[in-house]
Amino acid sequence: MASSSVFSPLLRALRPSTSCSGRSSATHDNSAAAVVAAGGAAPRPAPLAAVVSHRRELLLGAALGAAFLKAPLPAEAREVEVGAVLPPAASNPGFVFFRATSKDTPALRAGNVQPYEFILPPTWKQTRVANILSGNYCQPKCAEPWVEVKFEDDKQGKVQVVASPLIRLTNRPNATIEDIGSPERLIASLGPFVTGNTFDSDELVDTSVEKIDGQTYYSYVLETPLALTGSHNLAKATAKGNTVVLFVASASDKQWQSSEKVLKTIVDSFKFHQEDTNSSRDSPIEISMASTAVSRHVVAVPYPGRGHINPMLAACRLLAAADGELTVTVVVTEEWHGLLASAGVPATLPPAGRVRLATIPNVIPSEHGRGADPAGFFEAVDAKMGVAVEQLLDRLERRPDAIVADTYLAWGVPAGAARGIPVCSLWTMAATFFWALYNIHLWPPVDDREGEQDLSRKSLEQYVPGCSSVRLSDVKIFRSWERSMKLTTEAFVNVRKAQCVLFTSFYELEPCAMDRITQAVPFPVYPVGPSISDMPLDGGAGKIDDEEHRAWLDAQPERSVLYVSFGSVVSMWPSQLEEVAVALRDSAVRFFWVARDSASAGDLRRIAGGNGLVVPWCDQLGVLCHRSVGGFLSHCGWNSLLEAVFAGVPLLALPVVWDQVVDARVVADEWRIGVNLSEQRREEDDGGGVVVGRDAIRAAAARLMDPDDGESREMRRRAALLREACRGAVQDGGSSRRSLNGFVKDLADGRLNFQ
Repeated sequence: MASSSVFSPLLRALRPSTSCSGRSSATHDNSAAAVVAAGGAAPRPAPLAAVVSHRRELLLGAALGAAFLKAPLPAEAREVEVGAVLPPAASNPGFVFFRATSKDTPALRAGNVQPYEFILPPTWKQTRVANILSGNYCQPKCAEPWVEVKFEDDKQGKVQVVASPLIRLTNRPNATIEDIGSPERLIASLGPFVTGNTFDSDELVDTSVEKIDGQTYYSYVLETPLALTGSHNLAKATAKGNTVVLFVASASDKQWQSSEKVLKTIVDSFKFHQEDTNSSRDSPIEISMASTAVSRHVVAVPYPGRGHINPMLAACRLLAAADGELTVTVVVTEEWHGLLASAGVPATLPPAGRVRLATIPNVIPSEHGRGADPAGFFEAVDAKMGVAVEQLLDRLERRPDAIVADTYLAWGVPAGAARGIPVCSLWTMAATFFWALYNIHLWPPVDDREGEQDLSRKSLEQYVPGCSSVRLSDVKIFRSWERSMKLTTEAFVNVRKAQCVLFTSFYELEPCAMDRITQAVPFPVYPVGPSISDMPLDGGAGKIDDEEHRAWLDAQPERSVLYVSFGSVVSMWPSQLEEVAVALRDSAVRFFWVARDSASAGDLRRIAGGNGLVVPWCDQLGVLCHRSVGGFLSHCGWNSLLEAVFAGVPLLALPVVWDQVVDARVVADEWRIGVNLSEQRREEDDGGGVVVGRDAIRAAAARLMDPDDGESREMRRRAALLREACRGAVQDGGSSRRSLNGFVKDLADGRLNFQ
């Protein structure tokens, strides 16, 4: 990297336009010069002079540290979340890994401090260290303590690395920390660094000693109600060469309540970097970031919804596996970053920052309330999210080689075109549905005089060849959603201007649709699926982490359990859920039901009886791959269908909305691995919506799970064939592996660039 900091691309973009004079780096800013350059007065040095004249020189560093902690940081000093630029910590899921190198601080460049490392939550931010505190003015022969780096999170606390010349504590050169004295003696001398004021021995709660890679570390717990740094402080100290290094974590009472465990984890992780570190440990950021200077970089922008983010992440994982020189930055909102982090997703991404998350502000409605106004949510994504993404693109130090944007983000292609960046559209639904929407201009007007049954018997095939699974009744429903259809139409106008389209499907699953699309569109088509979260890259079966779920399934006979799940976003009518519960009870079929609404789970469990298990969440792919599961009652979201195909499990299709309606017909009519229950819907008299009755569900479930039923045996046979095709597609020589390799080669060779 040309820059002096691992955070330099976004730090420089966030700086004010006025340049600062003096010796400064990306994280060590000459604050006084910056104020003067902006037309203000330089900070008054009197408080520091008073400290020098009235206190021992050893306390100077503490006073400086306290002043730094008390002074409000300028707005531009609150930088990007570290999860956007640091690699996941292989040693601790949910954290990212920081290793300081000679690029990061003046002392490291001068050789006064050995490189050190620690882990942080991905939501923390690095803040600038003022030049006067950094030791930039005195290296390599500083006589005073200095601050190396500092990170903080408003809700959890702050950490900083402080270094002091060894001569301040002992006259012995190259002394070890044991040579300096006991833990109690050391903290008595270094305590002001921790608390920001005179150290009181009564504040010391606990000490411990440990050796890591032959290096001794002293650790401390302090309760400091009057400290400037915060009421709760953790510290870890060691010495090497001619320097003592102290790592300090601090929190207020409010922060400590929720962050005690996190801060302890951070402090425990601190250590000097050993040059002989083996490859199984966390990779240094300088390697991953330096490699991006000569490798390919793609920015991926998923639609902000679980059904789009998960397959985008899975596709990025496949891309990183196919090209060892490719790094991917996935852009999500701050809310989604938090949701992914809480689910442990960052820890599952490829190591060394190969796939990392970057955030934009929460410019759209919360994920928790989007169901109340879906159309309003769609419009907010269209009107507001694009601006935030474009601002992030403009802050990047290096222009991406390509943008992979969800097809539904209508602004994605224009954003890339305006910057001369190729845009690859990612379609996260069935290729069959893509083909139908690509030809939306050919859809016929719907005669409102025709009844629902008449329209359901007429296919869109006569207007759009290849769309036999789309009925005119579907067209009527789609067109009734005017606001959503307007945005979809705009997206499919813009997708024609993309440089290529990636599909999360695979060729063998939809050969006719893939062939038609390939022949019709003016750009390359790359089916790279199945893009499934948590899918082993070798195509192996998923695993179940929850012990209760695994134990219950292990106790069931082979292929005897009907797995039931209706997705993570769209809700079914309560009356429909009740019909399903009664049907399961009456069918006597064993079931494993994921009811994400915990409030209704108890009622469903009571109604459905004791022949199954009702849970709020599970490892869906692992459950579907379990030997005891023999069927899947599904809403037919595309991601769920891909997982069912991967597991080789036949389906009962109970679609709710949008593409699910078409998917259900593909399952029953084209793949012939399931039953489409939606064709047996009836209107509820009590206003409970259009539902499929309990008798129809009971009969279908009993038949699907009957090992002796001829039709069910044929469905299972066909599902097994698709399973083999699915797993073969992602293995060496498979269709998706070849397509994936073709994409990364075309990207590397510049074939996807603007002509």
